[in-house]
Amino acid sequence: MGLCYGKPIEPPKNLADCPIVLDEKDEQTHRPSIGKTPKFPFYSPSPLPSLFKTSPANSSSVPSTPLRFLKRPFPPPSPAKHIKAFLLRRHGSIKPNEATIPEGSECDEIAIGLDKNFGFLRNFSTCYEIGEEVGRGHFGYTCSAKGRKGSLKGQDVAVKVIPKSQMTTAIAIEDVRREVKMLRALTGHKNLVQFYDAYEDEDNVYVVMELCKGGELLDRILSRGGKYSEEDAKIVIVQILSVVAYCHLQGVVHRDLKPENFLFTTKDKHSPLKAIDFGLSDYVKPDERLNDIVGSAYYVAPEVLHRSYGTEADMWSIGVISYILLCGSRPFWSRTESGIFRAVLKADPSFEEAPWPDLSRDAVDFVKRLLNKDYRKRLTAAQALSHPWLVGFHDMKIPLDMIVYRLVKAYICSSSLRKTALGALAKTLTIPQLAYLREQFTLLGPSKSGFISLNNFKLAMTKNSTDAMKDSRVLDYVNVVSSLQYKKFDFEEFCAAAISVHQLEGLGSWEQHARTAYEFFEKDGNRPIMIEELASELGLSPSVPVHVVLQDWIRHSDGKLSFLGFVRLVHGVSSRQVGLDRHLKAMSNGFNSVRLGSGGQVNLVVILKSRQIGLAQFDSVLKTSVNFENGDMLAMADHGKPKSDISFAGTFASSAFAACFAEICTIPLDTAKVRLQLQKKAVAGDGLGLPKYRGLLGTVGTIAREEGLSALWKGIVPGLHRQCLFGGLRIGLYEPVKTFYVRKDHVGDVPLSKKILAALTTGGLAIAIANPTDLVKVRLQAEGKLPPGVPRRYSGALNAYSTIVRQEGVTALWTGLGPNIMRNAIINAAELASYDQVKQTILKIPGFSDNVFTHLLAGLGAGFFAVCIGSPVDVVKSRMMGDSAYKSTLDCFVKTLKNDGPLAFYKGFIPNFGRLGSWNVIMFLTLEQAKKFVRNLESSQS
Repeated sequence: MGLCYGKPIEPPKNLADCPIVLDEKDEQTHRPSIGKTPKFPFYSPSPLPSLFKTSPANSSSVPSTPLRFLKRPFPPPSPAKHIKAFLLRRHGSIKPNEATIPEGSECDEIAIGLDKNFGFLRNFSTCYEIGEEVGRGHFGYTCSAKGRKGSLKGQDVAVKVIPKSQMTTAIAIEDVRREVKMLRALTGHKNLVQFYDAYEDEDNVYVVMELCKGGELLDRILSRGGKYSEEDAKIVIVQILSVVAYCHLQGVVHRDLKPENFLFTTKDKHSPLKAIDFGLSDYVKPDERLNDIVGSAYYVAPEVLHRSYGTEADMWSIGVISYILLCGSRPFWSRTESGIFRAVLKADPSFEEAPWPDLSRDAVDFVKRLLNKDYRKRLTAAQALSHPWLVGFHDMKIPLDMIVYRLVKAYICSSSLRKTALGALAKTLTIPQLAYLREQFTLLGPSKSGFISLNNFKLAMTKNSTDAMKDSRVLDYVNVVSSLQYKKFDFEEFCAAAISVHQLEGLGSWEQHARTAYEFFEKDGNRPIMIEELASELGLSPSVPVHVVLQDWIRHSDGKLSFLGFVRLVHGVSSRQVGLDRHLKAMSNGFNSVRLGSGGQVNLVVILKSRQIGLAQFDSVLKTSVNFENGDMLAMADHGKPKSDISFAGTFASSAFAACFAEICTIPLDTAKVRLQLQKKAVAGDGLGLPKYRGLLGTVGTIAREEGLSALWKGIVPGLHRQCLFGGLRIGLYEPVKTFYVRKDHVGDVPLSKKILAALTTGGLAIAIANPTDLVKVRLQAEGKLPPGVPRRYSGALNAYSTIVRQEGVTALWTGLGPNIMRNAIINAAELASYDQVKQTILKIPGFSDNVFTHLLAGLGAGFFAVCIGSPVDVVKSRMMGDSAYKSTLDCFVKTLKNDGPLAFYKGFIPNFGRLGSWNVIMFLTLEQAKKFVRNLESSQS
């Protein structure tokens, strides 16, 4: 992985570009323009806007996090733009600036039949005197108000006003209902904004909450010059962890934690911090995963982009906030959203620059363990409060941790052999690690004799339950755990059951833990075991060839579990994982040795085709790893390695269709290009009144005038033949060839040189197969208007094939193969490489985004670059195919240079660029849609 360095921030200047955060269930997005009320699914603005004039929260095309002083003259883009919208635009699912909700009467028609009665109180105006507007969001606005009567009489409150006219979908209505329900259930925690009540009338919903007058956490960060001291940062982080741990225990994941969503109650330095804005929050059961892509770009967790996440995503966001508090810069930065996402997925935050070397080791470890890309190795909120960096700093009670329930459930369902292995691993825990487990054991209410039963788990959770816990179905999960049949736990076995192997892997001391645990296991639990018995212990299906996949788990010398087997056993396995192990074994010629990598993964040194690769990222090579703790299979996608989400046949068909469609649209320009390239200098006294072509429009006009419009489409039949073969093969083979060059074991970004090499190979290979179709197309295009009485050489495409074979031989179909391979290999490489580079450059320009217009410019840029490089060989190819008088590629090159001069190699440049540029745009846009169709078709069939 590379390093991602922080980037400074400038205060924003334009309020119209405010950050966009949409509901995750919406399938389309719309960027609001100045002067119009944006129509969005429900958006939940903060109860109180920023009181800091220069806060990025008040405007918004700038990221809302503080950074070091600018090294570049322009501010980065907004981090709060909706992530799903970006991905939809990237895959062509929506058009930029496309409104999700129609305006005017269309909205009214859509809203017909929607029940907008929430059952809230309807006497808002009698209970509160509304004040001035203090903030406006994308789907409502916030006002100050004062209570008229009751317990809040004379008290200042914040009122979020949500117009019912904006609730144009059932999802939007449900979002309002869910947020109010969450606030009502969760209110009462000292670090969560106090909810008072909800009201409604015919026009609006009114959510009455505590008025926080101290401003945003972001404002405090900026006022401090960008960073906190360790002690001050602890005060903030402890409060954030406290409320997040409370929410997670109730089964609520916030999904949009960032400095803008925490307010201080007063302007006092030691004012309590309050979490706000639950508009994107959702319920999540401990054994379930969410797949909606929501949040703010700079704070989004990697697994959210992978569309499989739970409460761990909030902990990543807290890690980003902690990083900002301690050093004043973002851990991940890029000029574009796509760059931010790539950094989040692939880059490592920098801990080398100041002030990190001067901070305490515990502070650095705390942030690193929250910013672990593997969510299974990330700390929970309760564990973070128990981290050595925070222990002794606060008097806050450590809350019950839901992960304990998941781990204990997995332990009970494990084999006796795995229980023994986990017991050995628990003996290696340090005193700080045991302190957290002791805290959790105490919260479960052990008996006087020091034992807890599964009923203790249910009673402990019931004491902490709210209505939110019922809605999230956490209690249902707890009931399942408590209904299992198992003996009582003492503290020693509880430690074995509640230990998280993946979190231990995240420690630098993991290898020592594993080695020491294996020594304990050798003394107390290891025993000779048959492969069949091991397979039975693991619950593998009979279809798994256990002698093949498990032979390295057992030592051949004494039949006992090997170190590899021990490490894999404590992680837990499934039949699917064993199948992946078998696939890895089939790739290799045998395992040479086993050790532990620095990251905690099993490090296998594999001999793969005489090339030794250290698999420090063992799970990355397997591409899938099993989360035994909750039984879920986590697909660990490697975005650096080439992969295809549809079959080769689907890719070939999509590419062929897109290429044929582009050919039909652009062949008139190709015909004009060929005529210009084949035109030679007039020979005096030749006596032939052949037309002379001048320029793109002149050539098109001359052909249409002299031969008719249909002549512009000469060669369309072999042209389509060519595109079916060449277009389908060059794109269909690109991913497999790229994989061949980087090897299947490659992890990380594919080097640009490998991409160019793969494109050169596929371009040359594809045209070598499709050369006969290219030859016939050029021959047909080359025949212009002939003198009276002179017959045409070919009556059509099929006649051209047969005539060439009959008169010139089969090998003549591959005339000009050399320059044709050169031309198409070069153009193929130039198109792919330059398209990516031009697109990346365009996206760095402020105001541009990843949309159709950007693709248009990138396609034109790729076409121009390809023509500049490929025009000389293209001219030689056309002349050799159009005139059999040339003996070889070199002969054609020399004669063209001698007779027509060097500029002849760029004859037809403008029509060639016009044709190739437009061809690229049409082909790539059509290809994306065709692949999407094929992908959906294959998914439905599977």
